[in-house]
Amino acid sequence: MRLKKVILVSLFLKIFVFSTFGAEKFTLPRIEKLRSFDTKINLSNGGFIVVPNDSNYVELADRINDQFQKLVKTEYVIDTKFEIKPSSEQVIIAMGNMINNPIIENLYWNFYTYVNPTWPGEKGYVIETVYQPLPFFSKNNVVVLGGISFNTTKQAVEAFLNGLKTSEDCQIGPTLKVVNTGANDDIGDYRKLKGLRGFRGLAECFHKIGDKKYLDEAITILNEQCTKAEQDTDWVLVWPDETDAFRAICAWDFVQEFANLSDKDKLRYEQFFLDINQKLIERAETFEQIKPGSVLTWNHTAIPLLAMYTSARYYKAHYGFEEMDEILSNAQWYFMGQAENYRVSCDAFTYDVLSIRSPLVYYVMTNQMEYFENGNADKFLNYLLSQLDNDGRAGGVGDVHPYEWIEDNLTFDILDWKLKSAEMLWFKKPQKSDYERIWYGLQEKTQDVSSKFYPDLKPQKPKSFEGCVSIEFDNGMYEHLKNQGHFRMVDVASLPKLKPNVPYEKAFDKLQFRSFEPDGGEYLLIDGFGQGNHFHLDTGAIVCAVLGGYRFLCDADYLVNNSNEHSMLTIVKDGQAQLPVPPCAELANKVNFDNGAYASIRISDYSGMAWDRHIFWLKNKYFAVIDTLTAQESGTYRTDCVWKVLDRGMENFDDKELICQAPNLEIDKISNLSAKTFHLRSTDNGRWDRKVTENGTKMRIVHQTKTSKLKAGEKVSYQNIFYIERADELKRLKQYTPVQIMPAVLKIESDSDSFIIIGKQNFGDIRVDTDFAYIEQGRVIAVNDGSLTAVGEKFSSRLFDTLKTLKPAVRKNQKIESKVDLKPLWSRLGGLVYNENRDICTADLTKNGTIEIVVCNGKNLICFKEDGSELWSFENTVDLSSCEIISKTSTNIKIVAGTTDAKIIGLNSNGKLIKTAESKLKSAGQYGLQGNRWVTHLRSFDLDNDGRDEIIAGLRTWQVHVFDNNLEPRWYNSMALHGVADIVFGVKRNEVNPIYLGDMYGGVYAFDFSKDETDALLRKAFLGVGNVSVAILDINKDGVEDIIAASSCGRMSAYDGSKYVKDDYYNYDRMELQKLWTFNSYGFGYSAIKIISRNEPVLVTSSLSGYLYLMNPANGKIKTVIDATEPVCTFEVIGDKIIAGTLNSFVVIMDFKGTILGKSKVSDSVLKIKPIGTFRFAALTSDGQICMFKF
Repeated sequence: MRLKKVILVSLFLKIFVFSTFGAEKFTLPRIEKLRSFDTKINLSNGGFIVVPNDSNYVELADRINDQFQKLVKTEYVIDTKFEIKPSSEQVIIAMGNMINNPIIENLYWNFYTYVNPTWPGEKGYVIETVYQPLPFFSKNNVVVLGGISFNTTKQAVEAFLNGLKTSEDCQIGPTLKVVNTGANDDIGDYRKLKGLRGFRGLAECFHKIGDKKYLDEAITILNEQCTKAEQDTDWVLVWPDETDAFRAICAWDFVQEFANLSDKDKLRYEQFFLDINQKLIERAETFEQIKPGSVLTWNHTAIPLLAMYTSARYYKAHYGFEEMDEILSNAQWYFMGQAENYRVSCDAFTYDVLSIRSPLVYYVMTNQMEYFENGNADKFLNYLLSQLDNDGRAGGVGDVHPYEWIEDNLTFDILDWKLKSAEMLWFKKPQKSDYERIWYGLQEKTQDVSSKFYPDLKPQKPKSFEGCVSIEFDNGMYEHLKNQGHFRMVDVASLPKLKPNVPYEKAFDKLQFRSFEPDGGEYLLIDGFGQGNHFHLDTGAIVCAVLGGYRFLCDADYLVNNSNEHSMLTIVKDGQAQLPVPPCAELANKVNFDNGAYASIRISDYSGMAWDRHIFWLKNKYFAVIDTLTAQESGTYRTDCVWKVLDRGMENFDDKELICQAPNLEIDKISNLSAKTFHLRSTDNGRWDRKVTENGTKMRIVHQTKTSKLKAGEKVSYQNIFYIERADELKRLKQYTPVQIMPAVLKIESDSDSFIIIGKQNFGDIRVDTDFAYIEQGRVIAVNDGSLTAVGEKFSSRLFDTLKTLKPAVRKNQKIESKVDLKPLWSRLGGLVYNENRDICTADLTKNGTIEIVVCNGKNLICFKEDGSELWSFENTVDLSSCEIISKTSTNIKIVAGTTDAKIIGLNSNGKLIKTAESKLKSAGQYGLQGNRWVTHLRSFDLDNDGRDEIIAGLRTWQVHVFDNNLEPRWYNSMALHGVADIVFGVKRNEVNPIYLGDMYGGVYAFDFSKDETDALLRKAFLGVGNVSVAILDINKDGVEDIIAASSCGRMSAYDGSKYVKDDYYNYDRMELQKLWTFNSYGFGYSAIKIISRNEPVLVTSSLSGYLYLMNPANGKIKTVIDATEPVCTFEVIGDKIIAGTLNSFVVIMDFKGTILGKSKVSDSVLKIKPIGTFRFAALTSDGQICMFKF
């Protein structure tokens, strides 16, 4: 049976879960007869002794031959050229380690031995037998006599010979003798792990230590996993096990001769590792589309494909299964296709490292070295190193958790071995100070900073990265974008098919500025590419700025696509942004000079504008960033210039200046870096807000927003400088102040003033005819077409004197006055730590005709009367994150509240605890993840139409749970990716009402809790990574509820609730609901959507751009665009009014014509708006304040 045909059936059944038909699920062939396990190596068969090309090793080989002559009358061929071609059953004896013996090298990279120049240590040696090692010696057995040097190898040889006393001793059984390695069982606590990773880890401990107790423990875990698979054919291969599967298969190949197993158990485990292919095939994205040609590796193809390769070669070699041929050929095509390009498909440091691992491992396993020989490996390493600051921390491009660095893993091991990079070792350094540990939550790095392959190699400062350095764009990626080839890019699948709008020779991937100084130097990273897998829409963004050893501008976050959450420009034209920022930036200028550098980049056709970003750097002084936006067509433009820094609680912002104070040395004991205070100063006013990253890191984001009505050719400019305080020779702190003279001229005031001029300008009879010029007393730095241009001394002096006479530009601040000064009736609480997971609910609990307000406030659940007086309070043991009042219940539980430890507490109307329920925490399907244990959403609804509400809980642990009104569990699903973002309900009379859900990864779901699977991915549509809001309406009047969903990534679509089609980007991908229409708002993203009734249904959506859209839900056409003037993060409709809560702490009341009727400042960003009757509402803020308003 051909594999290709059955893969389609398997994928169809697994993915198209909505179908009621299908075919028999494919299974790989059964192993009818166990292969021969001859565990005796017969030295009398003859063979080869392979030794390093060194006479000392040859003498050791001669000693072995002498012994063989005495005992078995056999002489082995001594080989130093490594060109052996052994016949079947001949024995290979290999001496040395993987650096000086290519036979051991191949065994090393196929995980049959671990002998390298640093292991098993200065006093250790290894004797081990390897049976039929793949891929090159499947008919031979190998004896490894290993050590890091001649002397330790000699000890191994002597120990080996001491064991050969008689001819009977020349029948060698399974042997693993590991001597004096210094290793112990804290290699890794794999005992706590289960599945393939636990088996692999303990098998590796056995391999490195030689103690069979680890092997016994490994086999115990393997038996548990095998038994589980035998009992449940739908067992889930979790993500950690998927990533470790190739190592687990290699571990089984090595240890099986050493384990005391019956033939029955061996057969079980052989079948288990064969059957794993079925799970891997289901995971290997694009397996069916693999063909010869250029490839950009995608981790969700490469990771399972590498495991499939290791399995396929095993079963092809030992069982002859022809079904393995297609896997082997696809692996060869895919991984060797990557060799044509240096970069992978991802644009995130962590995923770059993870994705390239699989092809690198394949290359060294199969000894195919084109990727290294053609220079692509060197380019890839430079690409990675350019993203590391001087302390070895990754800048934060794409999906990344704060903060990544060079770790001890296979990717860097292979790059170390093949490239022997002293510069890579320089970046692989231990943590310098407590600063990172305290503020970034990092643990001390303990890995060895030396090379395990070249112990004498010393770290070398990477001078090639000094100054302004660009990383070339990969031609394969450029061609893919230009031709829209079908490399698997799941994130990009939700975007328009954007092609590069810059010539290849002008494109760049990353741009970095770097200096090396005793105080840590300076480092700035700019992203020139804003797509790929695990990408962010951050073309042109300043990813990070590290000054004096401290990271200030910071962009290390996960699942953040929006441009306006990066240090860059975001643009909306006429209230809309149907296309995101283009994928590639053009590097227009790049020059280095004695004490700094200048670069300019351009992004054209960006929401109707051309954006030029100019970066001027004076070492140990400041960075000046001047952004100029030119309208390419007439329109009203909203532009947002963003700066993102770490929130340590020591930041201040006064509309024009952001100050990050020096750390408090009492709590931040810096070991070798003096404290630094950071300044960001602007010529424009701004606002700031907060954000907490997925892993809990707190951020502050400054927004400089302008709304401008422009004709084609007119410009908008932003002028900013940033620096850290440094003392001059007189110990005075140097300060710099930007002053705008005109949009293209910036004055920088300090103890000696200077000027920056962008583009060609006339100043009276003086013409500056350059792309860029910096002018100070007695000095001009001029740039034209990427090169420095000489300027005469007389002209410089005259120009400087002229510029000093120019007056600052008169700035007009845009203000929209509210007609009503809106003040709250009362305010309560507040002052808590910023937290986006707070909740409020309202109802007439006391049945007296008035509304009570219940709010989560830290560990407390507090009930207020309408007049603001407290009715009761309940204190919990941990924080509360959500609450809901149950309207239809047969129990005393009237109020439920969700906790941050996955519990739901039930209280009566007087606030007395009745019951506590704990959510069943199930790892999320294939991902094996749980995330934070917060119950972020609680809703009540009569799902089964029995007159009593069910309680629906959404968690950040990727789960949704259904309880009855007595908090007894009824159902759950564990595959709401990355957590629940929104829950709404449909209505089906006399049937079970569906649960509609938006996740935090761009997914839309519709659950029938009476019958749907609990651990299956039941996603109905994908909108692009982000938090998804959902609304329900029968749009096409066919009696079936349709779904309108909007993602915070900026994509909104309506879906036909009854029709499924293939993915519109990758037609071989998951079946999705058919789109009815799409309307996008890229850059800022959507924050909420609702269906309201105004004679006919109206769709209301809000965006962080400050715009709200009133739309026709039937076709997605805009009826009205309302400008709230502030970034709207939530809203409610009360009668003919829209009440908006904003990210920058305002409540805004508007009518449906867009007139602002009232505006009120509250204590922090607004999380929830709750209507109370017809003319009142309550607002809840992220610091826990609750305000009651009347209009």
